[in-house]
This record gives sequence, C-alpha cells and structure tokens, in this order.
Amino acid sequence: MVTKTKHGYLQDGIFVKHEKEKDRLRMAGGAWSINLKEMPQSTVSVRYVTEDKVYTIDVDKARKNGFIRVFMNEPKLVVPLKHWLIGNKYEEKENTATDSERQSMGDILGVHTQERLF
Repeated sequence: MVTKTKHGYLQDGIFVKHEKEKDRLRMAGGAWSINLKEMPQSTVSVRYVTEDKVYTIDVDKARKNGFIRVFMNEPKLVVPLKHWLIGNKYEEKENTATDSERQSMGDILGVHTQERLF
C-alpha cells in the first residue's frame, strides 16, 4: 500500500522523496536532511531519488549517525553522505518500478507515467 505525504510517499516501510542533487546539504562533507515531522512513524528506511542517483538509509542507522538541526522551525535529522547507500538510478534493477507499481503510484498522485518512479 502507498501512502502519500506532503513531499513524498511511504511504500512498504520505505519513505521516498524526489529531490534535486543541488539541494543536498554542504555541511558535514555533504548530507541529506530528513524532516522528522513529515516522516511517518512506520518508516523503516528512507530513499531519496535525484536525477541520477538513489540514496537509501535505514532509519535506525540514520538516527545513530545523524544529528538534529532546526531549519525553518522544523527539526531535521542531518545524515552525512558517507552513511547512505548510494546507487545509480538507472542501473539498479531493484530501483525500477514494475508496471503495477507505476499504475498504483499514478493513481495516488493523479498522474500516469511510464517513467521510473524510484
């Protein structure tokens, strides 16, 4: 089941967000921030999808290796890049959505696409 959030969606315990590579934080040698208010309680791992790469991290590992900062009055968990599993978006077979997954996500988002969702 897919649950849509304000800036992403939760599917099978994976919180997925689409971001631009340029929006990655420069602090800590490069990092991604996870909005703690937006991340659903049932999240097991977080996946950020950019133009070329897929960044994945287990929530427990993120909490262990990240640090909290408040940006724009929202608590964010900042996790340095060295702790994320980084894959090439177009070469990793497990990151390619099936036709039924594309259809399900299209129904939720109100769009229909043949592009890869993650």
